[in-house]
Amino acid sequence: MNDIIVSVAVTRYENAALAQNAFARFKAHLTVEEKARTKNEGKPLHLIKEESNAWGDEGFVSDVLGSEAVAFRKGRFIVNVSVPQPATNKDVFFSRQFAHHVLKALQDK
Repeated sequence: MNDIIVSVAVTRYENAALAQNAFARFKAHLTVEEKARTKNEGKPLHLIKEESNAWGDEGFVSDVLGSEAVAFRKGRFIVNVSVPQPATNKDVFFSRQFAHHVLKALQDK
């Protein structure tokens, strides 16, 4: 089968400043987790694969349980897009495509 599951989470904050703060805390949490896992496992781990503002004001690609996901902030919205199925999906292509669809929906609103 060629089934694909896309997970999209959109969180709206009261204003852009609150969203920016929450996004920074989320990113900082991933950085702390990277350091802790690297220390415990003895090999470098990079949960944040790349930074990009292609989807909004700020964003990044991350590794979520072996599948790459996109997280971005556009104004007062924070969006997380991942493709948990198929399990063999190691490519961020679909996450990026759906992130662009969500961004367009936010801009059209």
